[in-house]
Amino acid sequence: MNRIDREDLFLKTLINGRSVKGIGDDAVAIGKCVFAADSFVEGSHFKREWFSLREIAFKSLSVNVSDIYAMGAVPRYALLCITIPKSLSATDVCHLAEAVDAACLHYGILLVGGDSIVSPLLGFHWTLIGQKMSQQYSNQVAYQILHSPTSQPRFQNCLESSSYRWVMRKGVKRGDIFAFSGTIGDSKKTFQCLMRQNKFENSQSRRNQRFKQPIPHSVITLPLRDCLHAGIDISDGLAFELRRLCKQNHCGVRMLRKFSSHQMQSGEEYEMLFAIPRQKWLKSKRIAKRFRLPLNAFGVAIRGVYKPYLRGHYAG
Repeated sequence: MNRIDREDLFLKTLINGRSVKGIGDDAVAIGKCVFAADSFVEGSHFKREWFSLREIAFKSLSVNVSDIYAMGAVPRYALLCITIPKSLSATDVCHLAEAVDAACLHYGILLVGGDSIVSPLLGFHWTLIGQKMSQQYSNQVAYQILHSPTSQPRFQNCLESSSYRWVMRKGVKRGDIFAFSGTIGDSKKTFQCLMRQNKFENSQSRRNQRFKQPIPHSVITLPLRDCLHAGIDISDGLAFELRRLCKQNHCGVRMLRKFSSHQMQSGEEYEMLFAIPRQKWLKSKRIAKRFRLPLNAFGVAIRGVYKPYLRGHYAG
């Protein structure tokens, strides 16, 4: 049984519990807020020799931020439980704290609490709270994250006054166009190189920089949210997320193009998989083009069951 099968079994069993609500989306919506929790642990998600402490802290937060964006919300507050190895020097611990602060500032997030313990391995366990924002402010956030990463979001008079629907995994309708944002496949190639050589071949290449300091393209959900029937963050590979989306919506897929195994199984892409109604496809493409991020149509939702020819992702 691999990692994903174990996670599936745990979640299937847990969902049947009487205390459970909201499991099945990238985050859970309660009122006008969404809550997301994620872990980034040494040995499971990274090796410390691959990254600087600043890069590790930034990537750990980006994973969780991506889940908030995937729901059509903007992250506002964070709780962090961190495990700090004894092997870190006092200087390293200070650098780590500064890196966490810088990552939160980058995304305009207030760190409001958490816990810290000494442990053999470095680990970040984030809980984020996101809120609904006006369309104008959401568009501003999307542009800053995609094209002006040094600027920081401002929150004056930006809360959403009228409600809108969260972007959930359920909602796919027959005839919807399946599309993903940006490009997929690079993450798996970089990961395999790291596993072979334990270092980056060219640390300054665009592909390696994207792996070390990812830009969560899931932020494109913010300007697109009124055009979408459903969406899911591509964290475990396109094959797995498409299977998950189809299973949850009891539908199949008529594929319009073929993909390589690298593209289908590459996880941690920080891209989005969308189900878009046909009548809003051209509008969605125009919006994405304004943010200089392509939408790639590859399938159509049909009646039936989706049977993928590839499963899992590179760390499965």
